Amino acid sequence: MIETLINPADSAERRAEKLLTIAEALMRRVEQATDDNGAAYAQFQRAALLEDQVRERTQDLGRALDLLNDSNARLAEATREAETARQNLSNAIETVQEGFALFDREDRLVMCNSRFAMHMPDVHARLQPGLGFAGYVAMVSRSPHLALDGQSAAGWAEGRMRRHKDRHVIFNVRLGGDTGFRSASIGRRTAGR
Repeated sequence: MIETLINPADSAERRAEKLLTIAEALMRRVEQATDDNGAAYAQFQRAALLEDQVRERTQDLGRALDLLNDSNARLAEATREAETARQNLSNAIETVQEGFALFDREDRLVMCNSRFAMHMPDVHARLQPGLGFAGYVAMVSRSPHLALDGQSAAGWAEGRMRRHKDRHVIFNVRLGGDTGFRSASIGRRTAGR
């Protein structure tokens, strides 16, 4: 093949010139092949590095998923325990012989037993968790079953709310006929109100 590139009739300088051109072309080809191989090797290195990063992140995600599953299991257990405690509290409140209601720190009804406000069916039917104490007092004050003894419904409600702010309160509420009940607020916090 080299015989077709170099003419024996060419002068020695022309042959040397052609040989230098061929050598330069071969050198460029070798250098280019080396660069291409270098680029391919660099791409291989990047791919290997990315594979390691993907493997590490997959392991991190696996650990995070395990933690999430563990947290969800603990949350489910805590929810079951809270529901059991709530049911136990509800059962205990129901065993109280008198009417009993539990209001939270924000004065919202948490729960009450079946005897709470049972002599005021209009009020009893509207007792729902989340009912504010002021709303409860307003309902009682407007009940036809409440004996106001000449006092207005608004005046009675205002007096009841005023007494509710005291730390320990016990007072009697008279209903129509000979029926009455005792109302108590125990351990109320007054600071910040």
